[in-house]
Amino acid sequence: MSTRKSNLKVFDLFTKALTLLETEDRDLYKWKSNRIAITYKIAEHLHDLLCQSDKSLSVDLQNILHKTSSDILVHNRKTGRQVLTVVVRNDYLTEAEQAELDKKRQSSECELIIGLSLLSQKSHMLIYVEQKDKLEYYHFDRNFLAIEPLKQKNMEKKEKNKDQLTLEKLLKR
Repeated sequence: MSTRKSNLKVFDLFTKALTLLETEDRDLYKWKSNRIAITYKIAEHLHDLLCQSDKSLSVDLQNILHKTSSDILVHNRKTGRQVLTVVVRNDYLTEAEQAELDKKRQSSECELIIGLSLLSQKSHMLIYVEQKDKLEYYHFDRNFLAIEPLKQKNMEKKEKNKDQLTLEKLLKR
């Protein structure tokens, strides 16, 4: 199976896990500190869905107390093949966290890297999908349990023009 086809299948399983989260665990959004509990439930739903399709894969929680690492890892423990890594945050991912998704893609062998903003007070979640030179954004609508593409962001490094005026240069003048 091609990597693209495999990534689509894994992304589909991920969105099914979000659907299960919404239909079975919606009360978790009412908790004051809910990121860890919700992350656990997403991992649990991913595990249940993956066991139906590929028994060689495992779903593990990583060091979710720290915001510097991935929260969920789907991988083959024997071969080391990493299929999916998920970073879960309560709010929008910062520019630095979005750049970190790109670094993870470049430095790891993981096939699909996803960021997830829970946005408990909104009617949707925001999904960030790291691709080769772009970051794709999707809304997952909690009410309709549907996903829709939102936009793409080019992640290519742009060389800064030393002659371009910045606020800092203007203030020094």
